[in-house]
Amino acid sequence: MGYREDARRRGGRVVIAMNGEIAALDRETGDELWRASIHGAGLGRVSILVRDGLVYAASEEERVVCLDEATGDKRWERETVAYGRATLALRADDLFVARGSHLECLDRLTGDSRWAKTVRGMGKGVATLVVSDD
Repeated sequence: MGYREDARRRGGRVVIAMNGEIAALDRETGDELWRASIHGAGLGRVSILVRDGLVYAASEEERVVCLDEATGDKRWERETVAYGRATLALRADDLFVARGSHLECLDRLTGDSRWAKTVRGMGKGVATLVVSDD
């Protein structure tokens, strides 16, 4: 099984995720500031997105978690409608989670599901996701 390191620069931190673990490092020194785990994530890939002081992370299992970027404290965690490598996108207060042909819209502050759909006829694989302003 493969792994993925995905780092994002934000403030004075670099956020990195792999194998069900998420960590924030000091950008200047590389010192670890905090570390968190996604429940049940195992050794799969973790997709992350950082915005407005929050870290969103999705494991290949059916889990999405929201953490405080400064402390690593968990704001919320939930199961999603599908498993597999996730693509994350934000628009206003909506967090979109795409896993193959499954797309779910969550409230980004609470993790509550707004809706979930399966887009039929697109096959299998990793989805690319862009949310427009219109």
